[in-house]
Amino acid sequence: MIRTFLAIELPGKITENLGREQTGWKPLAPKIKWVRPDGIHLTLKFLGEIPRQRVRQVITAARACCSRHHTFVLNFKGTGVFPTPRRPRVLWIGVAGDLYAIRNLHADMESVMEEAGFARETREFRPHLTLARIKGTSSRDFIREFLRAGISLGPVEVTAVTVFQSRLSPAGAEYIPLARCPLVPMSDH
Repeated sequence: MIRTFLAIELPGKITENLGREQTGWKPLAPKIKWVRPDGIHLTLKFLGEIPRQRVRQVITAARACCSRHHTFVLNFKGTGVFPTPRRPRVLWIGVAGDLYAIRNLHADMESVMEEAGFARETREFRPHLTLARIKGTSSRDFIREFLRAGISLGPVEVTAVTVFQSRLSPAGAEYIPLARCPLVPMSDH
């Protein structure tokens, strides 16, 4: 069995900016578990544990889906928490830019994966980058400060969707790219 998901990878300059942001916030919230910057991505679809032999089917379906969508630009900026500021469990950075394109790609990917036998996600798609996870309680002042932060990581041209394997270990999750599914370059229309 392989724990699998589909996501948009971030370029090095964005992961460097994420690392700098985390470095600034860490001393203010020592109990929070920060996600390694190189492990941060924009998840489109979590498939869970799937038989190894189904991975090829997932890759084929994802490639077919991506071949119908053009590249687009996203900006990563703004902050938020899930589920609520009163009970924060996840600190995240928001997504701006071509939201129509990302939502369209996500909706198509959901349909393609449903046809391939994977359950459709029931929660609304809220594109974000998970910065940290909170177990237990966190200072209300810290959360208020984080929600007011004007974080902006810069624009990114999204050119592909990556099929990832996620290996869980006591040291944290390791994400292994299994295939990159290119989007159609903007000049090709």
